[in-house]
Amino acid sequence: MPDTKYSALFKKVKELQKEGKLSQRVIAKELGMNRDAVGRYFKLDAYPRNFSEPIDEKNIALLFANFGKMVNEVPRRYGEK
Repeated sequence: MPDTKYSALFKKVKELQKEGKLSQRVIAKELGMNRDAVGRYFKLDAYPRNFSEPIDEKNIALLFANFGKMVNEVPRRYGEK
């Protein structure tokens, strides 16, 4: 399946993160992105699945790999109650 604009940006962010030379803020400015989006991409191991894509074992594994990170983010972001 071809890359979308956002999945291509995700790959570029992950490449720059791996190099480790630039801050999230600088990466966001260079790519014309919101720095919060860059921060979210930093936390993910894989680009979130588009729900219009067909489901296969690889997509399911990626979905569950990222799900735990997203669930753990909610109490931290909005305060545990």
